[in-house]
Amino acid sequence: MSQSTFPLYDLLEEKANDSPLSTQELVELVQNVRTLDKSGMDYIFVLIRIYSLKQNTSSDVNDVPYNGQKLESSDGVQNANDVKFDIRQFPSKLNRMLLAFCKMHLDKDKA
Repeated sequence: MSQSTFPLYDLLEEKANDSPLSTQELVELVQNVRTLDKSGMDYIFVLIRIYSLKQNTSSDVNDVPYNGQKLESSDGVQNANDVKFDIRQFPSKLNRMLLAFCKMHLDKDKA
């Protein structure tokens, strides 16, 4: 297993397994993502990107992985960080990593 230069990714990947999320866990993931702050959303995007690159699912680093869609802002300009994903398109392990990240990130706000 190769280590990345992003220890958070390595930690989440090491702890995650490939079993699909239950319906309850999927709902929890969606709800958690909706409550993330800007930095949490940025981390989510980075985790998705690193996972897709490590899995070679995208040949172009500029492609949005897993059929994500770039969203346009109200002025019609695309922002590279405004992307909409359907988590059902993600591999099970990535969903597990994202759920674990959300729990960690949201728990730090409670401390």
